[in-house]
Amino acid sequence: NYNNQIDYNESVSVDLKIRNYGNSSSAPMHICISGNEDYYEILSDLNYELDSIPKNQQVRLTDLIRFKTDINVPDQHMFTLNIDIQNESNLPNLSIPIVVNAPNINISNLTFIENVGNGDSFVDPGETHEIELKITNIGHSSYPASTIEINSPSEHLNIIHENNQIPEIIAKDETILTYQIVVSPYADSLSIFQVDYWINNEMLPKHEQHFFFTGKVIEDFETGNLEKHPWYLSGDKDWEITSDYVESGEYAIKIVELNDNQEASLNLDYYFG
Repeated sequence: NYNNQIDYNESVSVDLKIRNYGNSSSAPMHICISGNEDYYEILSDLNYELDSIPKNQQVRLTDLIRFKTDINVPDQHMFTLNIDIQNESNLPNLSIPIVVNAPNINISNLTFIENVGNGDSFVDPGETHEIELKITNIGHSSYPASTIEINSPSEHLNIIHENNQIPEIIAKDETILTYQIVVSPYADSLSIFQVDYWINNEMLPKHEQHFFFTGKVIEDFETGNLEKHPWYLSGDKDWEITSDYVESGEYAIKIVELNDNQEASLNLDYYFG
């Protein structure tokens, strides 16, 4: 793409300049190119014969090395090209470090905006919320324009998104997409919903899953028992409601007594909508 950097899925050529600083012509040289790496392919010949170089002269070997970076190379991945120059003199080998730039897409920051509901900003059954989705390219190369599909396996969650286009996202930039969710009034008041994001890109597809809760998962034990939510207890010792050492309100919960090498768990299951 002619941006003067080495990017993913890109053909690159390397020129080599060799100068003879001596007072006589050099002997002919045999140049051997090598590299052992999964994320690039050397396209040029691995061996090159060079005639002698006159004294105080240099030669430029244009496109001596040609290679192509892999489409799946991680951002900032570094590999080494080795050049072994052999002649009558003891010439040092050359190692050329190559750093490859690639995009790295992150889907994050779901912001819920309640459009239809009780106004408490929590996602509840029977409500409609608008979600702002931030897609960030934290890599060092542009991510090409794509489309996105958003869906959920839940029968109690309807997803509405009219614009499925993702523009090109340059390195270190972001874009915001919005869509709506409609939660069925028959959904359980305490549920976890799964949302799948499929970015359709011929070269760099991506899939992520996000989860969100319905209802307010708040437990203050002010009922004086464990009946507010479907808690279940496990372990070596029991839990009990207490009015001692309460930080706020009238009640708290504590383990009856826990000795060495014993454990006690307070668990709460959620239904995946």
